[in-house]
Amino acid sequence: GLAPEAIGDGIFRFNLLAPAFCTAVAAEVAGFEASALPRRRVNSMNRGGAVLSDLGMEPLMTELARRLVAPLAAALYSAEPFGGSIDHHHSFVVAYRHSGGDRGLDLHHDASEVTLNVC
Repeated sequence: GLAPEAIGDGIFRFNLLAPAFCTAVAAEVAGFEASALPRRRVNSMNRGGAVLSDLGMEPLMTELARRLVAPLAAALYSAEPFGGSIDHHHSFVVAYRHSGGDRGLDLHHDASEVTLNVC
């Protein structure tokens, strides 16, 4: 369910997105990757992946941030000053592979108030 399970200091795990939604996004990304459309790096740490706004998903990701991420952040991080003010996102996908691509992501720090990883 959606009930968050604390697995670390400020780190929570929970089910959020329906498998069919994830499958549909993955199919869009696969189509984009198979095309000759221009692409940009998702960040300085990953070589592969896709920025979802490049696939026309900016409005969808904005709604997810507004309707899901912002209320979750407000509930889970109510003591933080950013709690209910999530007004920006950089939505992207990356795939980690055993060979032929990024193998993982090293421990790092970024300027995000909230990070939502979907696995």
